Amino acid sequence: MRIVILALASLLIMDAAPANAATTRHVYQSGVVASIGNNQITIGDEAYQLRPEVTVVLIVREANGAFYQRKGRLSDVSTGKKVHLKTRGRMVYEIEVER
Repeated sequence: MRIVILALASLLIMDAAPANAATTRHVYQSGVVASIGNNQITIGDEAYQLRPEVTVVLIVREANGAFYQRKGRLSDVSTGKKVHLKTRGRMVYEIEVER
């Protein structure tokens, strides 16, 4: 009887794990900004909502050829810029802007 209960409990835990993991992971979307405004950014034909506390990171190439991250502002994001969005669902948590 113990083996049956342990086997059922194991199956329930394994079945629940992927669903929980899928809702907590961030996904990166890359592309060129088609438009930005009204707490929304559009990459290609996909629109995403910006969190009020969205983080902007500038990817800067220095003279020595190395890339560095610098703190940016939302005003650094504009139409035509290549960006990487850290999203969860349709919500943007971080924007990386290539300069």
